[in-house]
Amino acid sequence: MGYYPELSLTGILQKSSDTGVSHLSLAMPVQHLIDTYKAFGFGEPTGLGLTGESAGLMPHRRYWGQLDRATFAFGYGLMVTPLQLAHVYATIGGFGIARPLSITRIDPPVMGTRVMPESIVHSVEHMMESVALPGGGGIKAAVRDYRVAVKTGTAKKIGPDGKYIDKYVAYTAGVAPASRPQFALVVVMNDPSNGSYYGGAVSAPVFSQIMGDVLRLENVMPDGMPQGRRI
Repeated sequence: MGYYPELSLTGILQKSSDTGVSHLSLAMPVQHLIDTYKAFGFGEPTGLGLTGESAGLMPHRRYWGQLDRATFAFGYGLMVTPLQLAHVYATIGGFGIARPLSITRIDPPVMGTRVMPESIVHSVEHMMESVALPGGGGIKAAVRDYRVAVKTGTAKKIGPDGKYIDKYVAYTAGVAPASRPQFALVVVMNDPSNGSYYGGAVSAPVFSQIMGDVLRLENVMPDGMPQGRRI
């Protein structure tokens, strides 16, 4: 990971800067971050109806130290399931409207509940597009001819004694086509052992392959701009 003396909000996402996210977290009340996580469904089952589905884990603290607040903002101190994460990205793809998950297609879609202002989610999704563009940490998640909005991540695993160990979980999650999202996808690699373990290196190429196949199989119209026109 590189050192960046100054980053914009887009740059923080594009470079996956834990330091940048920590500064943002420490500049706001911790309850605001907790409420945002809960609004997107963390800490609760998705309601899909799968037997034994985990609700994940949201911490309940009376006191939050600065280290706790900083690391909580980039994914430590809580547990989420891939299904919860997929629901979050589907909500981003719905520009802030959370809809119930279903194994079968619901047509027409249910109304859903707005959990975030549309303008904010549009801005976040636009920032996420930069992750899969040149200079982004998820460039390997790019899909030819399509715009994708993605985020990569890497987290240490917890051992039997409850302490962090030198094993990792890498993920890449996103939506496509970014101009009018139709699909959300989460790729999780548990303890990758082929050298690199970062999400941008190991799970991003899998995301690219699967999402590309789905978009082409479903005959989704490409929305990608010529490389020379991208900004």
